[in-house]
Amino acid sequence: MRAVYVPYIEEFQAQYMIIRKNWGILTDKVIYASVKKPTITETIRLNRLRWFGHVQRMEGNRIPKRVLYMNLGTTRVRGRP
Repeated sequence: MRAVYVPYIEEFQAQYMIIRKNWGILTDKVIYASVKKPTITETIRLNRLRWFGHVQRMEGNRIPKRVLYMNLGTTRVRGRP
């Protein structure tokens, strides 16, 4: 998670044109909530789900579907190579 140290307007009085600025920390969650966009992890998760649905609808002989359900039948050897 990222945090950004930025100034933000605490108080604005239009009649006197006075602006008070304070420094505060904005996190990724606050920034994404303010722009109403999904976070990076949510975007990646949704794209993976969309790809999985695409592969599910493929015919059984297509390479991506065969690779997705491939069972290697072997296990890796423990320890260093």
